[in-house]
Amino acid sequence: MTSGLDRILIGAWLGVTWVAYYAVPFLIFSSIGSLINNMLQFIFPMSSELYSTDRLDEFRDIMTKATRFIAALATIIYIPLITLGNNFLILWVGPDMASKSLTSLMLLLIAGYITALFAILTVQIMVGIGQIRIFTFYTVLRTLFLCIGCFLLIRPLGINGAAWSVLFSSLFFDIAFGIITLTKYVGLQLIYILRTAYVKPLSLGVVLAIFCILAHPFAVSWLRLTLVVSILISFYIAVGYWIGVFGETEKRAVVSIMKMVRSFGRKAESKA
Repeated sequence: MTSGLDRILIGAWLGVTWVAYYAVPFLIFSSIGSLINNMLQFIFPMSSELYSTDRLDEFRDIMTKATRFIAALATIIYIPLITLGNNFLILWVGPDMASKSLTSLMLLLIAGYITALFAILTVQIMVGIGQIRIFTFYTVLRTLFLCIGCFLLIRPLGINGAAWSVLFSSLFFDIAFGIITLTKYVGLQLIYILRTAYVKPLSLGVVLAIFCILAHPFAVSWLRLTLVVSILISFYIAVGYWIGVFGETEKRAVVSIMKMVRSFGRKAESKA
């Protein structure tokens, strides 16, 4: 009932043309979120088994590693898109449409990055350990906040108002939900989880963002953009192994993801 409210209000208040300008960034935002969420479906049965059998030390260890891995995964997906999103949109939909959609894309990608860092994994955990009431409380409040934001911001701010509503929902609810889950229900100390799961992936992400910004003038064609992103992601992964962002388990996962991406690229190329 609420997932399409932003586009309904945009069409009603701004006109159907603006729905198209919003649909492009929203498609990117929702597709990436679904991809990451589907990759983490294994957390639900794993957390359920470990928690129900009282293997709490193993449960905390795996959740810490999973949090660090998702922080790294989200960084190598979202940071290149946020910093090179303008180049990507111009190449994909042209400069006119890109100029109207870019701000919404940036806001939605930042919101998606926050959600990936704090909420996607912890939602799987909370459902897995049977905390359905807390999960429902979080979901209902977040949805109501998002709907109110759309009603208040779309008319004065246009499609960017819808994107701001999504970002505010992520800032106010996803971060709090993630921290509460990891500290209260998983049993990890906040300082510990920040130090072991977030500091290294996000610090390396800052370096990745700087290199992406420096490469921005070069990435003006599909070939150059693909080359820049491939080199910088490979750099992030290589340095990540060196400084301990990735372990052996994460290494196997990254190799599987890279194989999946290459397979997808070959299929897309053959269809083209």
